[in-house]
Amino acid sequence: AHLVFDVNREHDFARLQSGRFCRNDRCCSTCSRLKSARMVRDYSGRAGAVLDRHRDEVKLVHVVLTVLNGECIGERFEALRVAFDRLVRRRRNFNQGRRRMTFLARTQGGVTSIEIKRGRGSCQWHPHLHGMMIVDRDADVGELQSMLRDEWIELTRGESCNVFVGELHSLSTEDGNPLRAAFAETFKYATKGREMTPADTYEAWLRLRGRRFIQSFGLLYAPDEKDETLGDVDVAVAFDLERLVYEYRPEGYVLVE
Repeated sequence: AHLVFDVNREHDFARLQSGRFCRNDRCCSTCSRLKSARMVRDYSGRAGAVLDRHRDEVKLVHVVLTVLNGECIGERFEALRVAFDRLVRRRRNFNQGRRRMTFLARTQGGVTSIEIKRGRGSCQWHPHLHGMMIVDRDADVGELQSMLRDEWIELTRGESCNVFVGELHSLSTEDGNPLRAAFAETFKYATKGREMTPADTYEAWLRLRGRRFIQSFGLLYAPDEKDETLGDVDVAVAFDLERLVYEYRPEGYVLVE
């Protein structure tokens, strides 16, 4: 209905400050992009603060978990969600002294996001989970992956052994913040609007309404936050900005004087 921009014509700079949006990030690529950018900003900042405090003690690893592709998106999503919930429960039980060592007990915190798309070869639904997790600096990623693989086979009842644990090294971003590149992989569009047909996007939204896609724990835990505004992530600039407001009218968007 309206869009508010901060602009500087001399430097060819424009930033979407806020606006009135449909807020359906599962269907709308614009709302999805804005939400993804906000999540990347918040969690990369949170992780950066942890790494600064414990610079010589911890590091970040990227984790991917998958289940078999299938025709029913709801059933495949639930299979992934239930298996990961069991993994989280094992961490809780270990911390309470009621279970042996488990993969998540080797982590000090993390955040995960479930991504939905169609498999390239099978064209069946392919849900998978991306996660950024904090582990001890001297932890061996090969050992962690082996431990996670054994647990994941058990948790999925032999259905899937396809897991990945990788250490993050040098990452580059346009704004010079390497953590944002890492977390951008975690918070890609939950339903990949640019890669899915409108029919698939609508089906994914319809079947998965009310399901939780993002989960955090430990040092990266954050309660669900409801931001009432949507806009581009703020980036500090060294020049003055002019605010422009556009309203949608029958003839299209019009600059409000």
